[in-house]
Amino acid sequence: MKKNDLVKLTFICVLLIIAYIPIWQWMYYRFTQTDTYYSHGFLIPFISGFLVWRRRADLKKALWSYSGGTIVFLIMGFVMLFMASAWRFYFLGGLSLLVVLYGLTEYIFGRTIRKIMFFPILFLFFMVPIPEAWIANINLNLKFFATGIAVRFVELFGLALVQEGSRLYLPEGVMTVGDVCSGLRSLISLLAFGSLFAYLCDLPLWKKTFLFLMAFPCAILSNIIRIAALCFVANSYGIPFATGKFHDMSGLGVFVVAFCIMFGIERILSGKKSAKGAA
Repeated sequence: MKKNDLVKLTFICVLLIIAYIPIWQWMYYRFTQTDTYYSHGFLIPFISGFLVWRRRADLKKALWSYSGGTIVFLIMGFVMLFMASAWRFYFLGGLSLLVVLYGLTEYIFGRTIRKIMFFPILFLFFMVPIPEAWIANINLNLKFFATGIAVRFVELFGLALVQEGSRLYLPEGVMTVGDVCSGLRSLISLLAFGSLFAYLCDLPLWKKTFLFLMAFPCAILSNIIRIAALCFVANSYGIPFATGKFHDMSGLGVFVVAFCIMFGIERILSGKKSAKGAA
């Protein structure tokens, strides 16, 4: 890259940082607020940067073969930013950042580098917090769904309890399933992990896609197991213990179970690939 091009790129980056100051402020607030669902947001840019670094050899080669580019995506991104600013819809502004980066990559470096940068830029999506109104609605539905399945499961073992919304009436007393137990926080984190894991796995595209999509049921299933375990522990050791120390420990257990399932699925998919190659 020529010195003049580097100066232009630096100037454009500074302008982008300034243009997106309201979006950065909104993201920082959402990352650091109490009971945030996006505490992992600070890590996403570093992971994305690592993914770019892994492709440094390909990027270096592509720099010597400029394949041309258009300004279409760049214009689309700035239109989205303008609309987000006008409507104060910061989620759209966050999405516009991805489109602008994608368009800027093509416009400056060409289509070849744009293709290489596609996933590292797309991965930044996981640092864009979804609107709080959406979170409240998803929380409610996930909480009722997971609780209902967990109740049916524990009833198979003869545990007597009655569900009333998110309240569970056990012989030991009443236990309320809060938003923390809805599973949304683990779902958001596992989707980020699932996309990264699938991208790094040596699998065909359709298997990568399948592995990523399995993050949805893995997160939900793990949370159902957590709620069921809380019911058993509350019945055996009391509700205070279940909703106290065990509740906190089980939060980590959700991720352990989900990760194990994801790794197991990857082994199965890899095994099918190996078996086919051996045949």
